[in-house]
Amino acid sequence: SELKPPTIFPPPQAGPKLVITEQPKQRGMRFRYECEGRSAGSIPGENTNEHNKTLPTVQVTRSRTPALLTPLASISSEALGDIQTT
Repeated sequence: SELKPPTIFPPPQAGPKLVITEQPKQRGMRFRYECEGRSAGSIPGENTNEHNKTLPTVQVTRSRTPALLTPLASISSEALGDIQTT
């Protein structure tokens, strides 16, 4: 009997990945104090112009289940857990 080399499967994909598809528009300071509420204005996307308003956007890839994204005022690396960001 002849020995066969082991079958090599592709390595498993890493976990979910968060991809920023539209960055925030570059303009001045970004931080917000809680006391400012909504009066501080929104953070527009980099493709915003006078005719088309856009927002910063992300996409979740390599996920086995649908992703639920919730807008956050801030996020820490601990909150991201196993999600890889680019």
